[in-house]
Amino acid sequence: MPASVLSPAPVRWDPPAAIRGTVVVLHGRGEHGGLYERFGRRLAADGYAVAGPDLPDGEDAALLGAATTGPPGTPFILIGSDTGAIRAVELASILEPRPDALILAGLPLSRLTRFGGGGAVLAAPDWDAEVTARTACPVYAARLSDDARVSRGALAEPVGPVPSVLPDLPTLVIQGAADPVADLAAVQAFTATSPQASLAVVAAGRHDILNDTLHRSVAAHIVLFLEAMRAGQTLVTVDPG
Repeated sequence: MPASVLSPAPVRWDPPAAIRGTVVVLHGRGEHGGLYERFGRRLAADGYAVAGPDLPDGEDAALLGAATTGPPGTPFILIGSDTGAIRAVELASILEPRPDALILAGLPLSRLTRFGGGGAVLAAPDWDAEVTARTACPVYAARLSDDARVSRGALAEPVGPVPSVLPDLPTLVIQGAADPVADLAAVQAFTATSPQASLAVVAAGRHDILNDTLHRSVAAHIVLFLEAMRAGQTLVTVDPG
């Protein structure tokens, strides 16, 4: 995994009134926390404080400590995209406080991932192919190309070992049906390792599903999941596309 640039503090988006929960977003290969601005603002508008830290390997727990601090009695939710989703699964069992729920977006699993093995990489490493694999949203595609902090070719970097099962937590997995990086059948098999996990497949969605064309629908679906989790209920997952 390419090294991240460490920010002095996580990027944050805070709600205008009372905090309903704290969400920490772990970015994927080639990214940084600031790329999730419109996603963070959308969740903040619904009452969730959102942090987007930049986390080099080996420093997860220390940096996440400050980001997960929220009002007493409110839930803490860990969201990961691409390799950030794998890190979220790994961290869920060791973080204090433990997350109340997980949201895993664009899991980079391949047909050869039968867990404990490596994940998926993009076969064509040129930049145009990488942007096309990431998103069909022209606004986000331009953002990626114009951002000097985005590491080009990152989706061709190897993915480390994938945990064999999901943790025993309410978990929402969101995957694009047109994601050329990941294999949907492998994602379905991974989701099935936990009775508390559900899978939402976004029609025509690509790899950076939180920043793809249907990002508003995806964010709204996540808010529904969070509200159901707060109420102790199970969200019946449907295709948000």
